[in-house]
Amino acid sequence: MKKFFCLAFILSLPFSMTAKDYTLKNDRLSVIVAVDNEITYTVQAKGYNILTPSRLSMTLEDGTVLGASPKVLKISRRTVTENIEAPLYRQSHFPTHYELLDLKMAGGYGVEFRLYPDGLAYRFYTSFKQPQIIRTELVE
Repeated sequence: MKKFFCLAFILSLPFSMTAKDYTLKNDRLSVIVAVDNEITYTVQAKGYNILTPSRLSMTLEDGTVLGASPKVLKISRRTVTENIEAPLYRQSHFPTHYELLDLKMAGGYGVEFRLYPDGLAYRFYTSFKQPQIIRTELVE
């Protein structure tokens, strides 16, 4: 019985350890980005899930799916404080502060997450030479 349990545990290790999680936190919120066969993200406030694992991908007109079978090549993290110029807003500029997670993927694209004190933003970007047309976007 013990041999069978150990063998089952060892065989399950490669499958359970394939996903990689990346976490961003601030005083109020945290986001956990999981990269496995797809990209998912979970948003928490004070340790409670307020958005359960949600899938994220983008399909281009040529059928390329950004976020399908992703492979992370490079990870960048930093804290950003900047002033945003807003000529059409009630103020000419305003300060902003956020935690940034940039995941550069194989295939010439990446996804960037920004965790603000009161919200989360993301964006896909590419290094493709030609302009791309987005067919669909999956955000849960």
